[in-house]
Amino acid sequence: LTGQATRPAQIPYAAGTSSVVISFAAGVYLDRITPADLVDGVQELPNVDADHFGLLGHAFAFPTYAGAEDLVDALIAAGLLKPDEVVTGILMGTPKAFSSRTVQRHFVQATGLTPKTFQQIQRAQEAVRLLKQGTPPAEAAADAGYTDQPHLTNSLKRIMGTTPTDVDEIHKL
Repeated sequence: LTGQATRPAQIPYAAGTSSVVISFAAGVYLDRITPADLVDGVQELPNVDADHFGLLGHAFAFPTYAGAEDLVDALIAAGLLKPDEVVTGILMGTPKAFSSRTVQRHFVQATGLTPKTFQQIQRAQEAVRLLKQGTPPAEAAADAGYTDQPHLTNSLKRIMGTTPTDVDEIHKL
């Protein structure tokens, strides 16, 4: 189980195992887990048996790529996966009528990151998408909102752990 990542993370895998990554939309969270505890961290979930893992007192079947939606549905049915309307509103450009400081505080509490840090990660992800599509680095920098190519390079090194010429090393976004 991981949270928001502000830098590359090492995920422990044993030889011969497989994994399915399920990324929740921004503004969706697991109830009873403090998002700040998961920022840049990894928590290994316990195996209940050979076919199930444990999460917050519940057992869930290990998901397959084709069954990922079933796991999400089970998390919702168990009351563990919930939306955060304030964060969703901020990200969609329709924030709730709170003071800017209250919105910032809530965003950090709900995601573990400041809105600015979250924005920087999104911009880096967009730049990686563009670069993987073959967009030249200078053009990708401009399209993703960076001031120049060195700004893009520094951001990708810090957040993704790679340079614009090595984006193929980054997992699918």
